[in-house]
Amino acid sequence: MALPFVSARPAEYDAYLPGSAGLNQHIMSDGPYRVSSYVPGKQIVLARNPAWNQSTDPVRHQYVSKVVVTMGTSSGQTVLADIQANSQDLFLADLGIPPQSIASLQAGHDQRLRVWPSSNLNPYIILNTRSPNSGGAMGKPGVREAIEYGVNKAAIVKVSGGPAVSKIATSAIPPGSAGYQPYARYSTPGGQGNPARCRSLLAQAGYPHGLTLGYLYPNSSGGTTIFQSIQGSLANCGITLKGMPQPGGGAYFTDLGNTPQTAKPGTWDMATGSWYPDWFGNNGRTLIQPLFGSTCTLGTVNAGCYHSPAVDALIARALKASSPSAAASLWHQANTKVMDEAAIVPLVSSQVAQYASSRVHSATAGTANFSTLIQGWDFTDIWLNPPAP
Repeated sequence: MALPFVSARPAEYDAYLPGSAGLNQHIMSDGPYRVSSYVPGKQIVLARNPAWNQSTDPVRHQYVSKVVVTMGTSSGQTVLADIQANSQDLFLADLGIPPQSIASLQAGHDQRLRVWPSSNLNPYIILNTRSPNSGGAMGKPGVREAIEYGVNKAAIVKVSGGPAVSKIATSAIPPGSAGYQPYARYSTPGGQGNPARCRSLLAQAGYPHGLTLGYLYPNSSGGTTIFQSIQGSLANCGITLKGMPQPGGGAYFTDLGNTPQTAKPGTWDMATGSWYPDWFGNNGRTLIQPLFGSTCTLGTVNAGCYHSPAVDALIARALKASSPSAAASLWHQANTKVMDEAAIVPLVSSQVAQYASSRVHSATAGTANFSTLIQGWDFTDIWLNPPAP
């Protein structure tokens, strides 16, 4: 068994370079739908796959004749308006409901809005411990602790859709994942930050007059709003953030994982990160190990290049634990160490809010049809009005 991103490649793919335009035009499928046309940056059309057989797959279906994915739209508000007008049907991929719209949709009891529980760090702040900027500030625990106290997490909740869909996160392991236990090393009243404590720690770390740091973030409406909130709260304790907006999607995470570059002057010091579990249950190897293990090479998930021999030892023990409960205890110990050393700044753990047009039968009928793998609609199990027989 394998997850999609490590599943076996068809032999036919050997004729193309990975990620190339040629490969993207020859994607194979054994599922209900296959790619019938692909225009990069504009549109993907999925048609029914004649090689798929319902009798061999009781879970998925071919209720709709095709799926048209419109690409290149950067405004979630535009997509929401299109869905409300029934000219589009679902949010997919990187765009979601604008956070400022969620409260009004809930207040109006809009049945087209669905909110599913999840376990994630979305978003959190990555701290680039290898950056030489500002005298290597991010490599100093005192500076990282100051940032922990300086961020107003309640403000992040507000711009992320409110407490109904976003909960303040205080540790590297969010609720619902293996090893989670409440741990609030840097708690502040109401989660609103403590500027005075932040300034004091900066002075102790050698920055009595504050400092300036570069902040990398995805240049979407939501990503920009979150950055501006963090920028405003840290300004209250003397930390000036210089925004470094980048295109979202895969390109953004490629920049984060470019470790040879992050150790050079002038690159980013802090960045917006996002983590969702690859699976639920005993999933420490998909969180603590990749985000905080000492492996920091090109394409790393440990984008801040955090390193701790103590955490590495706990990871090694957790991976060999004799039971999920034993592993969970070790993952929690690793989480405590990670937070004590201020490796990241957890911000919120979000629910997954999705919206569908009134044509989507499952949304109005109340059926979940939610895929934990893609954190969204499973379009192989929904249909449009009139209902399927």
